[in-house]
Amino acid sequence: MVPKVKQAMEEWDGRPSRSGKTRKLSSIVFPWLPLLGHRMDDVLEGAKRRIRHVLRRWVVRDGVPEELARWRKDVSD
Repeated sequence: MVPKVKQAMEEWDGRPSRSGKTRKLSSIVFPWLPLLGHRMDDVLEGAKRRIRHVLRRWVVRDGVPEELARWRKDVSD
């Protein structure tokens, strides 16, 4: 289970696919958290690493990445 979650996180890049849909990082990580137990920290660290990676590649003129805008809205509401 954990290797598949980690692989899905590593493949996530925050950009829309050719179909125009962006897969949410939260949809990859959050459903598994209650099942992971002590391995939850590893998965959350991987998610943080992926977000940092996306932010490093982010170009301001492209606007706020959709995933981060969605999280900001959830946190501020």
